[in-house]
Amino acid sequence: MPIPIASVDSDTQITLAYPWPGPTQAAAPYRVTFTPYHVAYRQALQEIGQMLSSGNVSALAGLVGAANKIPIFTGPGALEVIAKQDLVNGVRFDVQVADLAGRAAYDNQAAGFTVLVADVGDGRSAIYTKDSVAAADWSDPAYVTGPTGATGSPWDDWQGAWLPPRLTTNFPE
Repeated sequence: MPIPIASVDSDTQITLAYPWPGPTQAAAPYRVTFTPYHVAYRQALQEIGQMLSSGNVSALAGLVGAANKIPIFTGPGALEVIAKQDLVNGVRFDVQVADLAGRAAYDNQAAGFTVLVADVGDGRSAIYTKDSVAAADWSDPAYVTGPTGATGSPWDDWQGAWLPPRLTTNFPE
């Protein structure tokens, strides 16, 4: 089984480029042969081709770049460009409503229609997207905020005695 040698560590030890696929052997005979450069290049090209076959490079090559656009994966081997402003300014939505009851008014919108619900019932805000034209076929919530926390001053939990800062100076002796 030919395996490339990554390094010759000493007169009695080598490191293989890949793990040995066969059984563990000790003091077994082996043969080191020189591989012509064109064979190594062909193997390297095959490995690169396998890495590129995922579709990601083709998807990237198929994009039309523009100023202030960023590529983003939308699935395996699928990319699209989005405006940088979408990341800087937050999410886009078609309409904002106060609660889930308000979202119901948009149950018959087209697929892709988005609603920002200010309070989904537990104090959090979320974006919902119509998954299809079917009535009330909404995506799972994409929460914009966390749960409502405790209110009050940030100093309410302060504990211990206040001590003024001390100044220390180190002078050379």
